[in-house]
Amino acid sequence: MQDKADQTKPVETSKGRFKFSTGGYLLVCYQLISGMGSYCYILSMPIYMASILKFSDTTSTTIFHARSGIGTITNICGAILGDSFLGRSKTYLLFQPFSILLIGSISVMAIYTKTEGIITTYFLLAILGGLVSPAIRTIIADQIPKDNKIMLSTFLHCIYFMNNFGVIIVAYLAPIMHKDIYCFDNECYPLVFFISFLLSSLAFMIFVVGFLMKLFVIYKPTENLLLNILKCIHHAVKKRILLGKSPPTKTWLDYSNEKYDKSFINDIKIAKSLLIFLIAHPLFWTVFEQISSIWTLQAQYMDGMISEQFVIKADQMQTLNPILVVLIIPLFELVVYPCLDKINFKVPYRIVTGQFFTVLACVSMIFIQFQIDSVIEPKNSDTILSTLFNGAKTNLTVKYDSKSLEITSFQTKSFRLKQNSYFVVNFYNHKVNILTNSSSNKDFLTVFYENLTDFQYVSKEVTKQTNGGYANVRMFNLVESKDPISILLKARVGINKEFSLFSRGYEFGNYVKCGIGLFDVFLVNKNQNINKKIGKVTLFPAESKTLVISGKATNETFVDLSELRLKLPNILWQIIPYILVTLGEIFFNVNTGIFLYGEAPLSMKAMLLAAEYICIALGNIFILALKQLLSNMSLIYLFLICGILVFASGILTGVLGYFYLKNRNITDCPVNENSDSTDL
Repeated sequence: MQDKADQTKPVETSKGRFKFSTGGYLLVCYQLISGMGSYCYILSMPIYMASILKFSDTTSTTIFHARSGIGTITNICGAILGDSFLGRSKTYLLFQPFSILLIGSISVMAIYTKTEGIITTYFLLAILGGLVSPAIRTIIADQIPKDNKIMLSTFLHCIYFMNNFGVIIVAYLAPIMHKDIYCFDNECYPLVFFISFLLSSLAFMIFVVGFLMKLFVIYKPTENLLLNILKCIHHAVKKRILLGKSPPTKTWLDYSNEKYDKSFINDIKIAKSLLIFLIAHPLFWTVFEQISSIWTLQAQYMDGMISEQFVIKADQMQTLNPILVVLIIPLFELVVYPCLDKINFKVPYRIVTGQFFTVLACVSMIFIQFQIDSVIEPKNSDTILSTLFNGAKTNLTVKYDSKSLEITSFQTKSFRLKQNSYFVVNFYNHKVNILTNSSSNKDFLTVFYENLTDFQYVSKEVTKQTNGGYANVRMFNLVESKDPISILLKARVGINKEFSLFSRGYEFGNYVKCGIGLFDVFLVNKNQNINKKIGKVTLFPAESKTLVISGKATNETFVDLSELRLKLPNILWQIIPYILVTLGEIFFNVNTGIFLYGEAPLSMKAMLLAAEYICIALGNIFILALKQLLSNMSLIYLFLICGILVFASGILTGVLGYFYLKNRNITDCPVNENSDSTDL
């Protein structure tokens, strides 16, 4: 059935490659802003759940992929509503305002950390997004005449480019907004969600303006194609049961030929073959859909410090995927695809190539995770690291395990002791025996100092920081002051931290989680109106550090004691799997769309393209299942299983593609428009 536009003003488009209609250009701008608005909160949620809501990595991953699965499943409902009942424009205009209001409510609830409300709203947004997404995607494609394949390809590539460009912007800026800006006594995630609300509102207003000015081509809803397919199948099955094999037919669907048109039955046969071809596709999405969750959480345990003033944050690594897509797609269009066309490398086999690139990405992730595990969870040791700081004016002599060492004034020495052992410290005429605490099996720091003629010391356990985006910092005060004083760590880039000091020699302060990079150190005495810089300090990833503040009231200084620093793998190692999975995405995802669009019957193109979203939803379900089964195990096993599954799916997809092409006797359609083969 031919669709009819419900807008009275016709929209003419030129046959030139980039000569879109005014509505087309408006939708390109819409896609940029709308994509920024959506991804601004979507990309931030896994880190927000782990760092602010205090969910475990497993729980954060589960919620994220459950949300993705719900969103992709409701895409089918949205497609049916838009194509067969409400119409595409009404579906979008009806549900999108509610989605925008929910994003705004998340920004408010994030101020008060309303966990239940935030998670509930997060899932409601997934449902609404699934209902709206097919409507707006189809409206975008409707702006180009169906017979102008070159312009359609260029227009959709522009939309894809703008979407990824928007992702690049928000994936870079969102981590800066929530990590380097402090609001409501915490990292400023409410600002990120509010920006998302503003961008989504702006995109909606752009669409409304174009709709009211009748700049868009909008088609009326048609009859329910899915319902007709189901009726045809039901009729064929019923007739097959009643008649048996008499009269004989080529396939069981041919039993409907007396009621349904033969071309419609043939279309269903082709659709069935294409759906069989998609059987193994969910396994690809089990890996690709990890980029925004598991890969980002893995990056938290890596060293993002490139220099003292340039730090790559964990959730900024997601920027790599859209950047690589934007860079690689032109290369594929101009070089790779024309070469593949010349050797007649068919589209189904290009899809398989994408799956094998994804297997290589899994292998590289296993290598990275092995490095992380070896640092964070080292083999059990029966020794404890003891770090001693001499804050006195004279030397200390330490004896342990028949060994001896001397610590000069304001110097630090470390050594390892067996559990349940002790060391002896000699200071003037004092002798102190210090026993290691075997119950905690933690390293510890001991500070020695003079208090008039007395010899004092304070010991405290060292807490390990495993997150590569932060350092643990605490203070120990050796300055005698009648006024309360504090230390301000002023970040060159990022959030400042202020520490109130205990009385001289009283106790270690509590650890405070600080950002990494270069900080200026200021001593603050509010009673004396003093705020002076006493030095600078560099906080390294996954480091536990104590600053010992010493000196006289007019000449304060500090000693930087690095208690423990994990040597995490550099975050740049993730570039390798990102390149591999992006190559896999372009070979797999883009060519799957091309193959389905080219092979699907005209009346079923939208339905079969929507079937790929079911594959995405199933991929998210597989991730949830694997994550739950392997919740107490290293991510190495998750990546290993994913790699094996994707490899098997590549083999299966190749076999199914071979038989599909053989049975259909199809001359494969090229990706490049200059090819002489059948156009897709």
